[in-house]
Amino acid sequence: MFFSSLLAAASLLFSAAMPDTLATATVTAERGTVVSRVDTLAVGPAASPESLPEILARIPGIQINDYGGIAGLKNISLRGMGATHTAVLVDGVPVGNVQSGQIDLGMLDLTSAGAVTVDYVHSRINVRTARPAFADGRYFGGFLRLGGGSYSTWTPSGRADFRLGDGLAMSVSAAGILTQGNYRDNNDLSEFRGGIDFFGREWNVKAYANSAVRGCPGSVTWPAPLDRQTDQNYFLQGSWSHRFSALYDLSLSAKAASDHLHYNGDSGGYAYENDYLQREALLNMEHGFTLSEALRLAFEGNARFDRLATDAYTTPTASRTTLDGKALLSWAPGRFRADLSALWTGIYDKGGVRRSVLSPSVGLAYALPAGFRLVGTVRRAYRVPMFNDLYYAGMGNTDLLPEDAWMSGLGLSWTRRAEAWQWDAGVDGFYNDLKNKIVSAPTADPFIWSMFNLGAAQVKGVDGRASVRRIAGAAQWGLAAAWTWQGGTAIPYQPRHSGSLTADFAAAGWRAAASLLHRGARADAYDAPMDPYQVLDLSLSKEWNRFTVYADLKNLLDSRYEVVPGYPMPGFHFLAGLRVNL
Repeated sequence: MFFSSLLAAASLLFSAAMPDTLATATVTAERGTVVSRVDTLAVGPAASPESLPEILARIPGIQINDYGGIAGLKNISLRGMGATHTAVLVDGVPVGNVQSGQIDLGMLDLTSAGAVTVDYVHSRINVRTARPAFADGRYFGGFLRLGGGSYSTWTPSGRADFRLGDGLAMSVSAAGILTQGNYRDNNDLSEFRGGIDFFGREWNVKAYANSAVRGCPGSVTWPAPLDRQTDQNYFLQGSWSHRFSALYDLSLSAKAASDHLHYNGDSGGYAYENDYLQREALLNMEHGFTLSEALRLAFEGNARFDRLATDAYTTPTASRTTLDGKALLSWAPGRFRADLSALWTGIYDKGGVRRSVLSPSVGLAYALPAGFRLVGTVRRAYRVPMFNDLYYAGMGNTDLLPEDAWMSGLGLSWTRRAEAWQWDAGVDGFYNDLKNKIVSAPTADPFIWSMFNLGAAQVKGVDGRASVRRIAGAAQWGLAAAWTWQGGTAIPYQPRHSGSLTADFAAAGWRAAASLLHRGARADAYDAPMDPYQVLDLSLSKEWNRFTVYADLKNLLDSRYEVVPGYPMPGFHFLAGLRVNL
């Protein structure tokens, strides 16, 4: 039913498509190119499979909370705001989770991805699908890849691209992770992910599926040798945009998603099961008016419906309707740019929460001489409690107030290109003032916890980065460094100092890369100190015609560390394999 709906939608779009070439840029649903601080990372095609958390961990200001290696939950915090304030998008369309608000990054596969963008100001990560490129008039392309390594791990993956006609293309991708994860008991994972993408001149359609069965070993303090979790995630989404005239353009996107989580637990001989079934529907529309070369006005509307059925809440079903309306004014005369916006959000739970708020945003940028650029931003970020916070039996609190934050930043960047050389550098300061922070804490009975609003939190910090790259014919090399200092209110697991160093070299079919991550001293949720750690990764690959062999050495220093207390990360491990271009 899921894929038949996809094909029906695609056929309607095909019939309306106009002739074009496949060189047209990929359409995404990400709205309103506004003043921000954005990093864009190319992610494919790579010889060896790299996960989204591995890529993001090297970016300044990002904290990946990892609950135990390849099989563990992984969520993201950007500039200390937590996973619930950091949006994850695929081709500009949000990935939803009304249950907890935390997106498991391990659910998203990068086999079909072309780039990942990190928007620091608007606290969002966008995974962009790579559009097929066909050389020499070919109508087919792609690759197959198989890797294996430590802990009985196997990682098959592949992608096939088809040129369907003038301006039309399709990609099919699939990937799997099979591992025993036996540096801990009950840490195995069997996960399969696949997607189909259709590309037109002004539109794209994506269908995606993820299925995973895993052990849930718990923490070393409270082990769970029998707990199991099953995840089934499906979504169908599409985007379309068209410029009707020099004055007016219209963009539309829509999505339908289903997420099913089933948990089997055993607590001291007491067996239990929890079931969560989420349904999501989303529709977005933006009207843009280009009034002059320097002035643009846009109006955006968004409607979203979420429903969750579970046996773990005080009510068997919970539903939420979210309505957004946004007005954006952009003025860009010469070197200066100003973006002013106002976002109205209304959130309505059936029989529960009813909230509305106006969130303004201001962004200013000025292009200085010699490749320098100055950016300043201020915006309001508002988060209504998720369903777990409100309705979880014995723990939820329907009296919770929304988290309300003002986020500001000021940054200076520098870019220079000269023949074979590329230089980039920048420094950014940020300050986030959060009120009504939601935390879990014990009640009068220390064995019963509940959700509370706990005053305010202030997060301040500085990000720094620098990189250099030289490209000379078929050979190139690059060096990059990133560093973050974060102060203010202590955030669990967030270090005061963190950084990364990366280096790569490629020539004559060989490619070598090294990455060193440093995380400084931190504290856990009880303010107990956590040790700093360093992780060194090396990779090497060699390409012969259509074939590439690769080897990745992970945690070469064999560091023994925990990102989240009680969930040890693996020591030294490796992955090696073969890739064949089709």
